[in-house]
Amino acid sequence: MNYKEVYSRLSECKVELHTAELHGLVTGWLCAGAVPGEAAGALPEWLGEEVTDESLPVLTAEMAKATLIDLQDVDFGFHMMLPDDESSITERQQSISHWCGGFLAGFGTSGRFQQSELPEDVAEIFTDMARIANLNNDIPDDDENESDLMEISEYVRMSALFVYTECASKAIH
Repeated sequence: MNYKEVYSRLSECKVELHTAELHGLVTGWLCAGAVPGEAAGALPEWLGEEVTDESLPVLTAEMAKATLIDLQDVDFGFHMMLPDDESSITERQQSISHWCGGFLAGFGTSGRFQQSELPEDVAEIFTDMARIANLNNDIPDDDENESDLMEISEYVRMSALFVYTECASKAIH
């Protein structure tokens, strides 16, 4: 499952949800200790409406299963679902912002943790992700910005793995 495939399937479902945001939602949900089968049930809350296209819950369930496998990979094989490197820096940065916003929403809507229960390191990561989620500037395509974006992307990726490690096994089921 890749970014273009999910983008196409979301377009077919006529859902106005960014591909990266959906992956962030699912990832945050799983990092909070939810199980893949529950992700499709959270769709109405995530979308703010009832789901009328039956293929969307199937897509979300498939994404949740694949994402959980990636999160559990001992070789840190987890990757965020983002546009490829041929896309503009601005498009990739906006996708990372959508992903972070989705991650925070997915984690929060799981209902498995109260803010006060979060380890200090996780709370700090959430603050950083909230800042990244609010970035929305056009960024010139140059080597320095490319390097900065790669660094941010890697920080977010490793942060998601850290949150999964810290929280998923401690979640209230």
